[in-house]
Amino acid sequence: MCNHCFLSLTNFFYCFRPLSLLNFLSSSPSLTPYIIGRPSDADTATISIQRGDLIVMATDGLFDNMFQKQIVERLQQIDRYAPSYEDLKTVADRLAADARDLAMDEQYMSPFAVKAQHYGINFRGGKLDDITVLLASVVDCWPDEKT
Repeated sequence: MCNHCFLSLTNFFYCFRPLSLLNFLSSSPSLTPYIIGRPSDADTATISIQRGDLIVMATDGLFDNMFQKQIVERLQQIDRYAPSYEDLKTVADRLAADARDLAMDEQYMSPFAVKAQHYGINFRGGKLDDITVLLASVVDCWPDEKT
């Protein structure tokens, strides 16, 4: 079982391609520049977890500015099998602070910048955005009742 899995759930508002659509909509006075998403539009998934897994729930402000490897390096500071509230809080705060610092670095090749260049958009640097990080640790599991 994977102890550091990253599952990115997005709806079309957060996908990279619609930036051109947003630019088109904002340049047309008769069209609204807003794309409204509903909870029912979100992707959902079921994943297996086990004791010791760490769950990172965060806004795109974290994932647009930090690579998975950087996040995992911070998670290594937590004792997965006996995490304290303080350890989880300290690492969550550090991840948010690191993402904020990287978001303001105009020379950093952020995950967002890498993706932008992949789509032919000349972008370099971090991406200023809201940054929220929640960490949870699986401390106990019980068997699925279906098995």
